[in-house]
Amino acid sequence: HVKDVDQLKRAAPSVPYNIAEAFGSEHTGQKIYHLGIARGSVDETRSILRKLAKAGALRPAMINRPTALAVTVAKMLTAWIETLQEEKP
Repeated sequence: HVKDVDQLKRAAPSVPYNIAEAFGSEHTGQKIYHLGIARGSVDETRSILRKLAKAGALRPAMINRPTALAVTVAKMLTAWIETLQEEKP
């Protein structure tokens, strides 16, 4: 489980870092790119949490709130990406 925990430690912080990169980007394409990476990191985080719970390394109840928050963040990122894609010339 050590490798999964290490990967989780990289994936989870990548979400806000890439959102910050998107905010700092001048061009719409760059914003979409960084938001897409953030969304992928959210999905990766959820996947690792489920894997750790299934393996017994985490109690299933321990991942309920983080998983629910990740679903909300993923929906928000998807909506933001779609809005930017519609605005893109």
